[in-house]
Amino acid sequence: MSFADSLFAGRDGSLRAAKAQRDALASKTRRGAHVRATTASRGRGLPSGVRLVLHMRPSGPYLLWDVLWMENEKERRKRFSVAAHGYRGGFAKAIALREQMSGLDLSGWACPRIEDVLGKSQLANILCNQHIGSSLCR
Repeated sequence: MSFADSLFAGRDGSLRAAKAQRDALASKTRRGAHVRATTASRGRGLPSGVRLVLHMRPSGPYLLWDVLWMENEKERRKRFSVAAHGYRGGFAKAIALREQMSGLDLSGWACPRIEDVLGKSQLANILCNQHIGSSLCR
């Protein structure tokens, strides 16, 4: 959107209008992102704010654990690569960070099977590609 000075009583008026519009959109976006992340996580047997993300790259599939939390009214994110930490190791790091940043007790969550999180068709594509190989089993 644009906020012309002539329509909003000068530079200060257009700046106030732009900031008001930004704030209105930002709050809806944050709430919407949190709801989508929560729904996606729980639908796959994961705690709120923790999800497994699959990126298909030209070099092959790339898996990572994505952790989301709110801090000072801003959405924060940290990612743990499955290639670097392993499937279970990345999950453990994600759970520990989510616990620390949100104050939730997530000690009862066990690492889910990868086929339950991704689905069998996506898992088959990854295993056929062999780019991450044994890192899934760590």
